[in-house]
Amino acid sequence: MEKGGGNGKKPVTRRRHPVFGQLLCWVGFHDYRVLEIRFQFGAGSGIEKVECQRCSVIVTRQAL
Repeated sequence: MEKGGGNGKKPVTRRRHPVFGQLLCWVGFHDYRVLEIRFQFGAGSGIEKVECQRCSVIVTRQAL
């Protein structure tokens, strides 16, 4: 018996149209990935630098 279902088909991955992703970024729904995290002790909880994988915008925000 084969592993992974045995039907010989690859798993389905969802790919959306690039224009749909650009529209989401334009509206403000980005697909962020974390680039850098800096932790602080005391009053601040830290800072993280994130980048959108679709439109490549880089944002610095307070880590929760």
